[in-house]
Amino acid sequence: RYNLKRFSSLNKKGIVLPSGDYEAVLRNSVDTTLKRNKEMLKLTWQIKDGCYSGKYFFSFFNMNNAESLNVLYKMIHNMGFIPENVQDLREIYGSSCHLIVKCYWHPVHGASNAVERYLPPFNESDNNESIYDSLHPRALATGV
Repeated sequence: RYNLKRFSSLNKKGIVLPSGDYEAVLRNSVDTTLKRNKEMLKLTWQIKDGCYSGKYFFSFFNMNNAESLNVLYKMIHNMGFIPENVQDLREIYGSSCHLIVKCYWHPVHGASNAVERYLPPFNESDNNESIYDSLHPRALATGV
């Protein structure tokens, strides 16, 4: 299970996005080690349009979890890259992704976000052979 305590300070000064579809650009990634040697990848996205344009949004991947790695693989593919050829996430900074975000109520931290799907950008979704996952994996996220 993810450690959600780190979200509480962000939620107090940041925003929680309403459930919906957002076009976002990958801006940064940070790899950290948590308790019990769990490796966590934090991706920083910037919303491209709408009333949340320019806002930053974060998604987290547990790098020790096979399902989380599967979602990361699909995300990279849906951004138009061959995952096996991406050696460093900096190679895909500036690339777009269509995020399907859900808002939910966390019993401790209140309103929070989860990315339900990482899909090809809006303008490429018709021309791209997307990978979809029937398991609906979630990567926890919060907006600032």
